[in-house]
Amino acid sequence: MTEKKPIKFLKNDWKAIVAILGSRGHYSVPITFAKHEKLELFYTDWYFYWGMNKKIRKQFINSPMKILRIISTRFDPRLPIKKVKSFSLTGLLFIIALRYIHAPKIRNYIFLLRGFWFGKSITKFGFTNASFVYGINNESVELFSGAIKCGLACVLEQCSAPYKIRQELLLEETSLWQNWQKGKSSVNFTEFIHREEKEWKIANVILCGSKFVAEGLINCGVSSDKCKIVPYAVDVDQYYPRKLDREKRNDRLKILFLGEICLLKGIQYLYNAIELLDSKSIEVQAAGLITIKQDIAKKIGRKINLLGWLPRLEINRLLNWADVLVLPSICEGSAMVTYEALASGVPVITTPNAGSPVQDGETGFIVPIRDAPAIADRLLRLMKDPQLLHQMSQQARKFAEEQLSWDAYAIRLLSACESVL
Repeated sequence: MTEKKPIKFLKNDWKAIVAILGSRGHYSVPITFAKHEKLELFYTDWYFYWGMNKKIRKQFINSPMKILRIISTRFDPRLPIKKVKSFSLTGLLFIIALRYIHAPKIRNYIFLLRGFWFGKSITKFGFTNASFVYGINNESVELFSGAIKCGLACVLEQCSAPYKIRQELLLEETSLWQNWQKGKSSVNFTEFIHREEKEWKIANVILCGSKFVAEGLINCGVSSDKCKIVPYAVDVDQYYPRKLDREKRNDRLKILFLGEICLLKGIQYLYNAIELLDSKSIEVQAAGLITIKQDIAKKIGRKINLLGWLPRLEINRLLNWADVLVLPSICEGSAMVTYEALASGVPVITTPNAGSPVQDGETGFIVPIRDAPAIADRLLRLMKDPQLLHQMSQQARKFAEEQLSWDAYAIRLLSACESVL
């Protein structure tokens, strides 16, 4: 691993309020601010304050109830409890609603209501002695409106491609793959689009996880001067490089897909690519919430083992099992599963629209969107050349250690945030 570089601050007397729903990026943003003593408060919906008690947390982790296992992940010992302010009861109701309601129109309404409620709740509670606030797209209109009234700067993390871009791509995809997705294909993102436009106008700086996101913002009329590309991070110490020993295992190439089983994640193109390959030479598994129609899922299941949603521990085991991760995304921000795969020494085949940190030809392959033959071609290369697979595996882990660690991320994040001062 590379030597840690100390972060030099332009000013030493600033603090930030971070407001993020959920455990996005495994709390990487608030943890980074806290580690460098720059966190004033971290606002969130649900937080597992009992996580410090190992016995209680173990019971939740091992619970047969999925919702309790999810709750147990809403905690990190690196976050000082006194710095965390959660709106637990209301937040928990939203979590349950989003977990069990799959109708797109109702889910969208819940997301909008949750963002509105979150910002209003924070504004009511107060901004204490912060220098600026840090929020997420579609969660920050009310937050930013309250902050500017108090004279605070606003940093927006655009964690996904703009909803205008997302809507265009989704409409294209549903026209290509009719009767695949659950719900109506003409889901209207107008309210999301309007909220994002308001956030862009208020924000002093917009952090983008990838070039794909930044280009989407610029195409939507945002000034390039506002946009800063800040790739994310992965806790490399939580992942271990897998040992490639195909002779002792078997000669099948183990292919993994991680993410929601839906059109925008590109499961249909992985399915088509698998059909082009010899099924006896590959083994394919996919983990993620299944939101395509049941008959389509049954069809895909003949070629790909659909595991459904799995807890974090199981995902780590799958990464240890896999030879390669395939994520043919049509629209993302910067897919965290690609970071986790690289940290696990698993090469990645993905698209530019996934916004991943994958280096084409070195830590994996970048293929055009909607190109199943290209995916099949890259998989065939890895099947025929175990040495190439081994080399990419080593390079993936090395790249993650050097460029995707939290220490490297801290330099990128805090330097970008300081620009608002």
